[in-house]
Parts: sequence; structure tokens; C-alpha cells
Amino acid sequence: MKQHILVAALALTCIAGSSMAAPVNLALGKTATSNSVYGSEVASHAIDGDDTTRWAADRHGSATEPVWITVDLGAVSAITSIDLFWMYPSNVPSWYNFSNEYQLLSSADEGSWNVLASGVFHDTPDLGDRTAVHDFAAPVETRYLRFAVVGGSHWGTLHEMRVYGAEQGSGNAVPEPASLALLGLGLIGLATRRRQTSV
Repeated sequence: MKQHILVAALALTCIAGSSMAAPVNLALGKTATSNSVYGSEVASHAIDGDDTTRWAADRHGSATEPVWITVDLGAVSAITSIDLFWMYPSNVPSWYNFSNEYQLLSSADEGSWNVLASGVFHDTPDLGDRTAVHDFAAPVETRYLRFAVVGGSHWGTLHEMRVYGAEQGSGNAVPEPASLALLGLGLIGLATRRRQTSV
């Protein structure tokens, strides 16, 4: 019996660890649309998991006339983080420090939008100027996400947007790691106690 409890405890500990594995990109393979596109550089390129492709607009964005892409996650999801890769450095000195000012917005119905985060990208060799990670203190429940270019000197563009979180009602939910770990520790303690009382 003690061995069975120990095995169960260890299994739960492993499950707790596996539930903290690499998160899933909820945007991958979903639908993306835009209000502006340059040539064949369509919105879907920004969520295809390939950093070498991109969405590009055919003009600059402004606060009154932003250029944007909208991602439909297919269902209301609890978003915990959004990673953005803007672009590779142009390696054209005269373009250095060209920029995109952007906002990340969420909507449940594509009607009303809430600003989740904002930032500025700059065309420099420094990767930190061309990437951003937005972590949310509490999960954001939404179906639609929008990357909107609202200013800057560069035409609107984005190579990749990765959206991490959990899809509600997917049936794939797992117990929280902390709960599993505590249960595992409890079973280990029970096994130890039984062993001590049987000596």
C-alpha cells in the first residue's frame, strides 16, 4: 500500500510539472484580417508561426486612421501573454530608428475594443527594439485581438504575434499545478506516516 501511495504521489508531481510545460500559441492557425495590406503580405502571415513571413500595410498608421490586423481566436479564451516580433533590422542606415507605435486591443464581439497594452518598435540592430512581451497580471477573457499601428515613421508591419493562454470550454483543462503538487506532498506525507506507525 505504501508503495502504491508513493507511486501515485510521484505521478501527481510529474503531472504538476507537465502542466507547467511550454504554453500553447492560441493564435496559430486561426483567422486574421486587416484593413490594409501591401502586395501579398497578408494578415495571416503574422500568426503562421513563421518569423520570416509578415503582415505589411500599404501606408502609415495614425491615431485617427490606424492600420491593423485582427485575430479571431475562434472562441472566448483566457489570455495570459502576447509576444510580438515586429521585424528584422532593415540594415539600411537611412531607415534606422524608423518606428511603429502600436496598441494591443481586445474585444468580445469586434464591436467595442479595450486597450490592453501599447508600445513602440524601432528599426535598429538591437532585438529588444523590435520585440515585445506583454504579460497580464490577470487572464484577459476575449475572442478577438487587434494589433493596431497608431503612429510612427514606418509603414505598419508585424512578423509574428503569439498569443498564450487557455481556450475556455475546450475540455482540455488540467488541475492547477499548485493543487496537484500539494496533493502529491500530502500523499507522500501519508505514506511516510504509515511507514513510521508500522515500524
